[in-house]
Amino acid sequence: MAQAAIGSRRRVLPGRVLFGSKTSRLALLLLLLVGAAILIAPWFEEPLRREMEARLNRELTGYTVALPRLDIHPLSASLTLGDLSVRQDAHPKPPVLEVRALHAGVHWRALLSLRLVADFVFDEPRVHVDLRQLSAEANDNVAVQDKGWQAALESIYPLKINELNVRDGTLTYIDDAGQPLAVTQLALLATNIRNIRSPNDTFPSPLHLDAKVLEGGSLRLDGAANFLAEPQPNVRAEIELKGIPLKRLAPVAQDANLHISGGTLSALGQVESTDKHRSARLARAEIDNIAVDYVHSAPTAAAEARRAALVSDTAADIAKQPDMTVDIDQLRIKNGSLGYVDQSAKPPFRVFLDKSQIEVRDISTRPNAPRGRVMASGQLMGAGPSSAWISFMPRQHDPVLDLAVQIEKTPLKSLNDVLQAEGNFDVTAGEFAFYSELHVADGAINGYVKPLFTDIDVYNRAQDKHDPLLHQVYEGMVGGLATLLENRSDAVATQATVRGSTESPTLSTWQVFLNLVRNAFFKAILPGFNHARGEDSAPPAP
Repeated sequence: MAQAAIGSRRRVLPGRVLFGSKTSRLALLLLLLVGAAILIAPWFEEPLRREMEARLNRELTGYTVALPRLDIHPLSASLTLGDLSVRQDAHPKPPVLEVRALHAGVHWRALLSLRLVADFVFDEPRVHVDLRQLSAEANDNVAVQDKGWQAALESIYPLKINELNVRDGTLTYIDDAGQPLAVTQLALLATNIRNIRSPNDTFPSPLHLDAKVLEGGSLRLDGAANFLAEPQPNVRAEIELKGIPLKRLAPVAQDANLHISGGTLSALGQVESTDKHRSARLARAEIDNIAVDYVHSAPTAAAEARRAALVSDTAADIAKQPDMTVDIDQLRIKNGSLGYVDQSAKPPFRVFLDKSQIEVRDISTRPNAPRGRVMASGQLMGAGPSSAWISFMPRQHDPVLDLAVQIEKTPLKSLNDVLQAEGNFDVTAGEFAFYSELHVADGAINGYVKPLFTDIDVYNRAQDKHDPLLHQVYEGMVGGLATLLENRSDAVATQATVRGSTESPTLSTWQVFLNLVRNAFFKAILPGFNHARGEDSAPPAP
């Protein structure tokens, strides 16, 4: 009896429980293997680091990778690349990419769907780009998508990437003047990249991005993608910008002859790109307190012409692409100062619209889109109440445009630099007004421009006493003729009829508008003075 009890106790000894069954022995073996892996992993880290660094450099073209540290984590079946850097061979400083830590491992959640895939986590990636590097990339015969970036990323870990996570990233652009433009605190999460869930969905992979832009603004992107779509990934996203300080863009804007000294931008829009259709829609945008001048100068004249041609060609190309649409639902400029500066004139002059309020609505490249509208108001030269209304259909063939402009009670003295540059005289008193209506339809342009000058006082002995005698005589003649031609309201006016053809059947609405502004608006100020001097003035040509 006692012996039976002893035998019974032997059957429940701890050793028998732990190591007696096949499952227990398998668990013990696995534990021993993990322990051994932890012990021997450091011995493999250096050879693996060298091999991976060499592999990354084999995959990339035009760039060199440095990988000073690699850590293996057997318990999580993952590895960490530490202090990774990538440099452009043509311009190695600064590095194009620096990553404090890149973690690559098994995406354990995907195992619930019986899929063995990877997740990648980028901690504190820093992307640096300057103008020299961009120029080298633009002039390279090998396209960016053929440089091996995707292959290099996939070579880091043997499993396909299913989740991509970027934490505290920074994107910095440095122009040729050394002014940095930065996107900071960037957080990006892209999941279900391998389409494990919802494989039949057009956009099965959720995508989210947050960032700080130019120190004072913010960026949010929410959308979805199909990263496996051919020939290119499908993407659909909503993008929101808030409080972007436009002054920080001044160094870049100068390359386009734009001088920005203030303003903030907030906007909301959507983009979509598939193999069948591409679209961009600006639902609403608001620019507050913008101060910007377009500066024309003799040294940049050729570049300005090329830029204008490029803009026109790009707009024409977009209009010709049936699979691409661009829509602007609403764009507002509030409390702006918009100017045009001509530094090539003698003397240089600036024409500006202060306290401007501009609203743009319903602009679209869609074939059956409604008329777009632009409504603007402000004060010419900071004093003259001004307004403009434009309605148009931006069709590639047979554009339609209606334009009405009204400018009143502008002190002529504020336009003295323009008068000196274009007419070689100035004034001491008087007011300027301008009225115009122009219509474009069926390839024809019709309308009128009417500048009006009131109470002109051209010659002032005290103001002009230091001018050459002949110039004083000239200004006196201008003032005298103006006096002789004044009507009972002490006004000098001229009206020019504008008629013509758009000439080119492919002329864009934008080109038509620019021609009208250049020939019928800016060049319409002086006919009133020519009329006052008794000279014949031909109507401005379209």
